[in-house]
This record gives sequence, structure tokens and C-alpha cells, in this order.
Amino acid sequence: MTMLGFGGSGAWWLYDLCNFPKDVRANLSNLLSSDYGLGLTNYRYNFGGGGVNPGRYFLNAAQEVGGDDLEITMFANSAPAALTSGFASCNTGFASVTGNWYGGYLADVLVDERLSKIAYVL
Repeated sequence: MTMLGFGGSGAWWLYDLCNFPKDVRANLSNLLSSDYGLGLTNYRYNFGGGGVNPGRYFLNAAQEVGGDDLEITMFANSAPAALTSGFASCNTGFASVTGNWYGGYLADVLVDERLSKIAYVL
């Protein structure tokens, strides 16, 4: 079998890691993305349901270490709480007429990431 790449998802595991000192986070980023570490070739980034995503540090670090060889896959598993019927980003559906707004939100996030020089695939 030929492996074409090796990826990791920055969805949930890094929430606690964002509270570690910067040197620890930098070391982990190097271990994940560098050739002497795991050598990730794809990083899944959850731009989530709104708010400040603690995974942003690891997204930027992965791209810095991985360079042009690293693919970023963007995904969202929830709408922002304000667009849902239960005002929560889990266990609820869209509030009426907010589906189109959600599409606009996703487009805005992707444009912002592109302008931030984050090269991603969908």
C-alpha cells in the first residue's frame, strides 16, 4: 500500500493545550509537522460555531512548519449559537431562516482565512 499523506485533526484535543506555555506549544507543533516528528501532510481545522478558536495557534504553526507541502482542510460541525433554535452550538438545529446566513458566515470565514495566507482545501 502506498501512503499519499498523513493527517491530523485539530478539532478537540488542543483546547487544553492552548493553555500550556508557548514553548511547549511550539515543541508540539514541531513534533506534529516537521520531518523529524510525525510529518503531517494534512491538517483538518475546525473553524467551528463561532467565537475565538483556540486551535488557531496550531493551524498557523502547522502551516509555518509544514510550508507549502501541508494541505489544510477546513470544516465546520456546528453553526454559531446565534443561528440555532436553542442558542447553542450543539444538539440543536437552525432557527428559522438562518440557513442562508450560515452559508454567508462560512463564506466569510473562508475569505478571511484566504486573506490571512492560510492555504486550504475543501
